[in-house]
Amino acid sequence: YIDTLTNIQSRVAYMKFTKKQALSHRNNMTNSPYVFVMMDIDGFKKINDTFGHLAGDYVLKEFANIAQKLLRKYDHAARFGGEEFLIVLPETNEESAKIVAERFRSFIEAYPFDYNGNKLRITVSIGIVLFDQNTGLEGSLLLADKALYRSKENGRNQITVWTPDLK
Repeated sequence: YIDTLTNIQSRVAYMKFTKKQALSHRNNMTNSPYVFVMMDIDGFKKINDTFGHLAGDYVLKEFANIAQKLLRKYDHAARFGGEEFLIVLPETNEESAKIVAERFRSFIEAYPFDYNGNKLRITVSIGIVLFDQNTGLEGSLLLADKALYRSKENGRNQITVWTPDLK
């Protein structure tokens, strides 16, 4: 299942992939950690309201293209919904995930988004969680989302790693 606008995996395809990852992890087929990185384009509604939905579509397509270029060949990216994207980083711990996320965040902030001569300043808020078998797939995704919203609450254009004190 490919998202027709961004040409990357859709939420449905992503959920199938992550369920398979979680099952293989539970069955000890792999002991390698993996991380969920939830990303949301800051102020996306304002882009649509100011420049139109075609400008918003342009930003989503460029964002997805950038994700595919910056990620390793075995990482997986998907459009999770609206302007929200989810990335699975296999064989990655939290520290390495923070490095990947910061590279992505700073690249997006500096990228010259240009829609019909309009220079669009785009930033991204990011939440990170290490998959935990005890929390499960849905629980881990919920924690990544909580970390993402903490990034937004704290001023946007930043990364938050989920910790138990974020409740």
